[in-house]
Amino acid sequence: MRLTPRPSAFSQTALGLCYFVLEEYDLAIAACRRGVEMTDGSIPNHYWLCLVYPLLGRDEEEARVEREKLMELTGGRKPVIQHIWLNEDLGFRMHGLERPAGLE
Repeated sequence: MRLTPRPSAFSQTALGLCYFVLEEYDLAIAACRRGVEMTDGSIPNHYWLCLVYPLLGRDEEEARVEREKLMELTGGRKPVIQHIWLNEDLGFRMHGLERPAGLE
C-alpha cells in the first residue's frame, strides 16, 4: 500500500479483512469505512461492516444503516461473498457472523 499513492476501495477491503482475522476490529472498521468513503457502492466493505458491528455490540443503528445500504446495493438479496478459509475454525467463526448481522 505504501507504493500506491491512491489505494482502492478493494485494497481497503483486503486490509480490513486482515484486521478482522487478527481480531483488530476497530482497525477493520476504519479500513472498511475508508473503502466506503472511496466508493459508496463497495459491497464487500458494507458486508464486512455489517458483520463487525453486531460482533462488537455496537450501536444497532450503525448496523441497521449498513445492512440497509448493503441490501439496497444488492437489490434486496443477500450478497454472495465467497469465503475461502484454509483454517476450518476461522471459516466456521466467520460464517456464523451472518446470522447476528441479519444476513442469513
